[in-house]
Amino acid sequence: MLRLGIPLMGLCAFGLASCSSQAPVVPSLASQSGAVAKSGQVVWHDLITPDPAQARSFYGELLGWSFSDSGSSYSVIRSGNEIVGGMVDGRKLGARPRSSLWLVGIGTGEMDATVKELRSKGATVRQEPTEVPERGRTALIEDPEKALFQLIELKPGARRSSSTTWIWHELLSADPKASADWYAQIDGIGSRSFGSGDRRQLTLAGRAGASISKNPFEDTRNTWVPVVGVNGLTGKLAKVDQLGGRVVLPPSEGFGDGKIALILDPSGAPLILQQKKGGQS
Repeated sequence: MLRLGIPLMGLCAFGLASCSSQAPVVPSLASQSGAVAKSGQVVWHDLITPDPAQARSFYGELLGWSFSDSGSSYSVIRSGNEIVGGMVDGRKLGARPRSSLWLVGIGTGEMDATVKELRSKGATVRQEPTEVPERGRTALIEDPEKALFQLIELKPGARRSSSTTWIWHELLSADPKASADWYAQIDGIGSRSFGSGDRRQLTLAGRAGASISKNPFEDTRNTWVPVVGVNGLTGKLAKVDQLGGRVVLPPSEGFGDGKIALILDPSGAPLILQQKKGGQS
């Protein structure tokens, strides 16, 4: 088994759980530039980090992202003028997290019914549906294989995350088939075999958008890993170590024609970089 070099992470470390009564100030999904959001799609991304200053420097230098404060514990992340997600200061929302995490948000049109169904199918609801100003109701869900994600109720006008930045999502699971079968119970999500071995693909609102692979790391929980499309992958990977991150898996053939590489940011959040099709690597 490979090692990421980060510990198994405690649930209360993420700040969005019920460890704290202070809710982050987050923008409405209607402010995003993606297509109209549908149930089953990944509609938001939050970086939970113990070191926001370090994260700003790392992602700003590596990907050109900018950060603007939205309350005392939350920052909105932009690529140019486009909103790509948010950053939560874990130090201000309960117990200090031991490492960072990208927390994906999956949309649903029926929050109460979806939470009830997921709970009946083995999910643990780490945070009950909670009203977040501007955003609407969100819940923190742990799937049966212990991977965490946000469930976000879609209000009229909600839009999903930019497909030019977030081009795919990978779930690392101890049991890909079991995970695929479980997520396929969420409205708008389907599953099918993908490639060889245990790998599975998830369709999100009818379109391929995620895959599930065997978790090869013995010291990290099963987790969702977003995939960011980049130009100049080789050059960006050379900067990862300089900026305090780490390249865990070097470039390999990925989805379509692009090469992919798995990195960790300076606080341990896994992220996959993929060379955009047609761009110079």
